[in-house]
Amino acid sequence: LARNWNTGTPTDELSQKSFDMHEEVAKKLSLSSYRRLKCQSVAVDGTGAKPAGAKLKNLEWTDLGVRGSRLMGDESTIAQVHPKELCDAMWNHSERQGSKFL
Repeated sequence: LARNWNTGTPTDELSQKSFDMHEEVAKKLSLSSYRRLKCQSVAVDGTGAKPAGAKLKNLEWTDLGVRGSRLMGDESTIAQVHPKELCDAMWNHSERQGSKFL
């Protein structure tokens, strides 16, 4: 989930509201997987060589020829929740409120 990746677009307000609502739902339904985090963009060239001194040198998945990276967001703009946990919790909450699957 990203609060500001649609800034300046027609969906900007919707994205911000969605970000806030996901946090509200996560708290209300006590979702254990919801968390705020940092997001990093990593550029690779596919050569399989890591540059010396790269911050990502100890991460195996970055062994693709890292060319650079940049922060895309921090804990104030990025969050994550497991989709299955979210869907199951919303379904269970709906059933407790009297909803039925037809």
